Amino acid sequence: MNELTKAAWYSTFYRNIFTEVSYSNNNNNSKVTLSWNQAASESEFDDSLPHPRATTTQNEPFQPWVSDVWSEAEKEEAEALLQRNKSLCALAPEKAVFFEEAARKKWDLFYKLNGNRFFKDRNYLKKVFPELTQLLFERENEHCYTAAASRRQQDSSTVENTTNDSLTVAEVGCGVGNSILPIIEQVYRKNKETKHKRIFHFVATDFSPVALDILQQDRRYIKAPTYGVRVNSAVWDITLPQSIPTCVNGLADVTIVLFCLSAISPEKQRQAVGNIANTLRPGGTLIFRDYARYDAAQMKLGLSKQKQISPNFYLKHNGTRCYYFSIEELKELFVNAGLEQVELQYIQRKYMNRGELSVRRRVWVQARYRKP
Repeated sequence: MNELTKAAWYSTFYRNIFTEVSYSNNNNNSKVTLSWNQAASESEFDDSLPHPRATTTQNEPFQPWVSDVWSEAEKEEAEALLQRNKSLCALAPEKAVFFEEAARKKWDLFYKLNGNRFFKDRNYLKKVFPELTQLLFERENEHCYTAAASRRQQDSSTVENTTNDSLTVAEVGCGVGNSILPIIEQVYRKNKETKHKRIFHFVATDFSPVALDILQQDRRYIKAPTYGVRVNSAVWDITLPQSIPTCVNGLADVTIVLFCLSAISPEKQRQAVGNIANTLRPGGTLIFRDYARYDAAQMKLGLSKQKQISPNFYLKHNGTRCYYFSIEELKELFVNAGLEQVELQYIQRKYMNRGELSVRRRVWVQARYRKP
């Protein structure tokens, strides 16, 4: 393959991921040059945005994303490129051990530096996870509560401080509350408008005590009890056996796990998923989103030096780590934890930056599981 052909190959395949791609061969040393927006690589998507049209005119508003589909050939090309850079990307084993032992310190430092400013509130959750809408907001529809009330009657002899008219929502890996705080706010606003107030109990857990300190200082967290919304938070390392906080052990009607499991070493994920499953009541639902294979952020890390800890598991620039899942891996993890699959799919998007004339291909995995 001559130099011009190589340059064309890189530009054709990665024109949708990087702002600029160039290829050079100086003294027989291959080099790929990539222009990249670091903030964009860390971002998540927002399904609250209207679905874009394929084309726009000058009189139409700019739409930031379109749905994407990966062909098998593109997946093979992405994997081949990652394998080609594998030796350059590999992180020394002693450094991998260091960052495993320093995981909590790195997340504490991340939240000390960024506070609650890094991630946006995930206001799209009601739209993409109907369980939240049904359980928390559609009060006129009685069948939405039948299963939860029935479970409480069965558990009333062993569960304290619950009633047949209460609902429990837990979040594992809550960070500073970008998922759970908007839900809490919407719930207590609904309680203000309704004569018959249901009892809601929210439980937020995270690996980082710094993150929970920031969460507990948020006005929505502080204000919630005024409107009959109970809120608890607890530091929890979900990779440890027999470590589930009592405030969430087998009590949740819905457990939320968003962009959390990917931060854990692959060899510890089975224990983590088992603990997460044990937060649910019988009949409870787990809702899940996380990073998926060949996401633009993985391709960026995979083409960098000394970033790969193990296959599909990478060290990020801030010292935290990220794993990129396939749906087959997640199916095995959650089914082996005793959960029944309701939904499991890739979410694939092309995100456009009109100012930079760049396009990024993002890939996430979304799942829902139910505890029998």
